[in-house]
Amino acid sequence: MIMISAFLMAMIDGLLISDAGLRLRGNPLTANANFYLSSSRREFLEKVSTTFSKHGITGKIREVSPGRKMLDLGYGNNWRYETQCLPFFTSLYKKWYKNNVKIVPKFETLEPVMLAYWLAGDGSNQLDSHLGRSRRIIFCTECFTEEEQNYLVQKFEDIGIYAHTQPIRCNKNGDDQFRIIISRAVDVNIFIDKVEPFVPLEFRYKIARPTVLRINEQHFTKKRTPEEKKARKAEYERERYKRNRESILAQQKGYYGDNHEEIRERREPYVEEYNNRPEVKERSAKWKAQDYQRKKHGEQEK
Repeated sequence: MIMISAFLMAMIDGLLISDAGLRLRGNPLTANANFYLSSSRREFLEKVSTTFSKHGITGKIREVSPGRKMLDLGYGNNWRYETQCLPFFTSLYKKWYKNNVKIVPKFETLEPVMLAYWLAGDGSNQLDSHLGRSRRIIFCTECFTEEEQNYLVQKFEDIGIYAHTQPIRCNKNGDDQFRIIISRAVDVNIFIDKVEPFVPLEFRYKIARPTVLRINEQHFTKKRTPEEKKARKAEYERERYKRNRESILAQQKGYYGDNHEEIRERREPYVEEYNNRPEVKERSAKWKAQDYQRKKHGEQEK
């Protein structure tokens, strides 16, 4: 008797979004699908097989060749786990495949168990190029559409993790291909906190943590907002002006002398729009009234 648990479903989702697949042979109306997963680590497949067996699903592990090209590159044989064909996997096939192409289905949330097996299958944990202190999590999602990857990025955001897509290369049609990256140290740590209890022993090396020190929450790990970037740039320009005031003023004077007609012409639309603003008109009227009173008072004194 087959028993389906939340852990099994999350594990299957994590494996299917990475290296695993479902195969449906024959007439979709009468045939049933099966689950398969390939790996260079037989011990990992044995653990997956044990989990399926505990839920009443049987399967076999066999050795397979990775192909001539991979053998020429020095790779050895892989191992492949395949289950029996079941209606349960047929229902999953309809969820995960459209016109025989794997898609990203809708998830209520990204469960920690799913993320752990996704990391084990198609994820990597790499040192960044900045002093080798921070790390980033990379998911090989180039087989999915850009829209599907953006959906996954949003699901990461829903669980408090900032992720983004990054182009890696062009496919044979010249279209960009993307991968999902978690690059901020604070988000890498949040991700590892979620998946650490569930990552299989064979892939524990993928949960190495960043070693960068945070002086404050702004330092190194915080993604700055557009307003923060604008403020930082303004501060930089103020400091630059203080250091180079004379040379900057001389440069501006020379540029204006050579281009004053063009500058005035370019500014005419802005000046007209500015002078027509209600607050500017109000200040102008107030200034004219004050100027009139000053002139009138001066004439009376004379």
